[in-house]
Amino acid sequence: MSRLDMHINNLCSEIKKFYPQALIEVSKEPYEDEDANIEVMLPDGVLNIDFELKMAEKSVDLQRTEGYNILILTHNERLA
Repeated sequence: MSRLDMHINNLCSEIKKFYPQALIEVSKEPYEDEDANIEVMLPDGVLNIDFELKMAEKSVDLQRTEGYNILILTHNERLA
């Protein structure tokens, strides 16, 4: 397993700790300069700013310490 895959798996595990029912899709096809995108589809009616801020902080920390730009996109299933 590559270091990038390890970090993606760690982020997905962290997401599942918050929301076990969340649907997660991972893409390594860059949109711009991302190494990977993690799309998190939360159940209808669920919004959690603290969760989004924590995930953004983890993403920024990974970019700073490991050089990986992993974008975490969070939205409600209803919007999908």
